[in-house]
Amino acid sequence: MHITNEVLSSLSDLFTHTNLIPASAIVAIALFFSKEHLESKRKKQAKLNDINALKKIFARECQLNWNLRTQVKSLCSKFEPFEKLPSNVCPYSLSFVNSPSGKTRYEIYEDGKKSAAGVLTKPYLENFQKYIYDIAKLEPYFYDLLVPAYEAVIELKHLYDSLIDLEQTQQLMNHDNMMLGFSSYALGELETIDKDLKALYQFCTGNELTQGLLR
Repeated sequence: MHITNEVLSSLSDLFTHTNLIPASAIVAIALFFSKEHLESKRKKQAKLNDINALKKIFARECQLNWNLRTQVKSLCSKFEPFEKLPSNVCPYSLSFVNSPSGKTRYEIYEDGKKSAAGVLTKPYLENFQKYIYDIAKLEPYFYDLLVPAYEAVIELKHLYDSLIDLEQTQQLMNHDNMMLGFSSYALGELETIDKDLKALYQFCTGNELTQGLLR
């Protein structure tokens, strides 16, 4: 109302000294400016609410994708030390099976015996695709962080797809263990993925991204 009071005071002075503007006109103009001021504040608050809601959505998206990132890193870290050795030296092999519910399970074998298993979570891209245009209009800095994070999740999906297709690729290329070679490549890509997801999460929450979510 500070702006409105200044406008009203100026109009009053004009009316007092020139007697050119009727009092009713001054009141109408003052009401107009007051309405515009309140509408501006409402729009700013609505924009802020939208941005805060989107920050919560993408903080969660970062954590969901961080969980897959952690799984990929764990799997590749197991195989990477053997890449510089002859392929028949590596005691580990990796396979994937689809559960009846549609989940992708991985199984690690050591010297032919199952030593570990788990569910490989899927990458989450939908909300990036859904809201990227809205964020571009709302907050440029948010958008500047969102785009690299989006590209990071696309690359994470590529790593996920490559892992799922690994056995078929091995058969087509007549290769004993495609994890030898793929692992160092994936770990290198994960360095950029880590950086971009962390930057977006830091902006959205003010905290460091260290833990993922399963769902």
